[in-house]
Amino acid sequence: MLVGMRIRQTRELLSLSREKFSEKCSISSSFLADIERGKKGLSAETLYKICIGADISPSYIIMGDDFSNNVSAITEILSKMEPKHIDSAINILKEFVKAVK
Repeated sequence: MLVGMRIRQTRELLSLSREKFSEKCSISSSFLADIERGKKGLSAETLYKICIGADISPSYIIMGDDFSNNVSAITEILSKMEPKHIDSAINILKEFVKAVK
């Protein structure tokens, strides 16, 4: 149940509909709905697809490691930027994450 809740929170944080999120994760929207509601579990493969699609750590989905404050801060910063600069800012952040891994 908690796993599904965290997946739903992640999807909502990304401002994606269930349909758009399921497309990004290469799973059906009905399966995603069942996962979010705790009606179905997920395999390692499905977890992988969701983590790749949402660009989020499996540690958060499974264990609930709380990165929400950081994500909220990043989201707030991006929301204050001009739309034409947002993609560049996201790319810079992704490159930074790669560099510090």
